Amino acid sequence: MIRKIKSYLIFTPVFYRWLMFLMVPAGTIGLQWLIEPIDLFMTGYINVMIWVMVEIISDNWVFGGMAVAGGKQWEYVKTSKRGMPIVENALGVNMARQFLEGMIIFIAGWAFFSLRNGRGFSDVGELIIYVDMLLMAYFVIVAALSITRFFDSVLINTGTASLASILLVGGFALVAAWKYVMLVLLVILAAAVSVMGVKLIMWRVRESYYDRADKKEY
Repeated sequence: MIRKIKSYLIFTPVFYRWLMFLMVPAGTIGLQWLIEPIDLFMTGYINVMIWVMVEIISDNWVFGGMAVAGGKQWEYVKTSKRGMPIVENALGVNMARQFLEGMIIFIAGWAFFSLRNGRGFSDVGELIIYVDMLLMAYFVIVAALSITRFFDSVLINTGTASLASILLVGGFALVAAWKYVMLVLLVILAAAVSVMGVKLIMWRVRESYYDRADKKEY
């Protein structure tokens, strides 16, 4: 596990870690203080919008162009015999970090709302909706990054983040209508995208790592 974390730290500058683990959770709470959400659904919505936008846009700083043939990551990675395991470990730890961060943001949002309003979840259904929103946001983030890493442009990441935020509005309508069905579906989708997200990028990484990507046969 320590080796996997060290692999992840190779790719992430210190400011990025401060941003994701401290500034983003603090930002969500600060925004709630200004907006004063009327219920936990609105609290979850605020959490999701900030989390999704920051995750997708900032990824360009760390893993942007990861799946681009001959991308900016490769000259450095190829200097190590453990280059491939380092990349795979970093991607896996990053996903774990994303889900952990989402939990921190949502728990902080719930705690802040509860302390300020003197109540928490009114019933189990409200808790399920809150968990659904977390899982849906995680699924959208990982799925979006599996696409944006095939490019090396912060504009593409920004546009994808904006589109993802719009799609989530429709997704939350489904969550509100079929919260229990969506819980089961989202657990499956979140698990599937976690596996496929790494496999897809690693397939492309291996092609580029061994200088096979985008080569034409004559």
